[in-house]
Amino acid sequence: MKNILLLAHDDSGQESRLQCALDLTRALQGHLKCVDVTRQPVFMQDYATTAGGMTALIDEEQREAANASRLRARLETEDISWELAHSVGDLSDALVRHSRLADLIVLTRRQSVGEFPDMMDVASDTVLKSRAPLLVVGNHRSEGRHSHFGVRKRCHPPLRGRGRSRRSL
Repeated sequence: MKNILLLAHDDSGQESRLQCALDLTRALQGHLKCVDVTRQPVFMQDYATTAGGMTALIDEEQREAANASRLRARLETEDISWELAHSVGDLSDALVRHSRLADLIVLTRRQSVGEFPDMMDVASDTVLKSRAPLLVVGNHRSEGRHSHFGVRKRCHPPLRGRGRSRRSL
């Protein structure tokens, strides 16, 4: 496993995703590919005016351009192999498009209630559409204690079975 794919999107979970991806890339001496995704705005009405839609898209593009600029400056100080790609559209679809050569995709789990986009939806869609496994990490701001990779120290086994399957964990 050498190619790590990271969702680079300006939200509260970006720092924990980035820290985990950087640690993994260093440990594996791999390559980090960051996908900066500009989401197209979703309108909750019967129709949207062209000007309103374009204004919302321009605001989102400016926010993501600033995020990409900060991320690029930070990655230049790291001692890893990396690249930054840009995509417009749905978060999970963009990750799937860029995941063909990825060995692992790093995402965060649900952030605070009501925060958009819902990262659990992104993770669910991505795991169903991509061949690469996902590493879903906790959010540093909302979680309690963290291990080196930003996940909770108290882990719950994914299998609730007994016997052999439980012992293998």
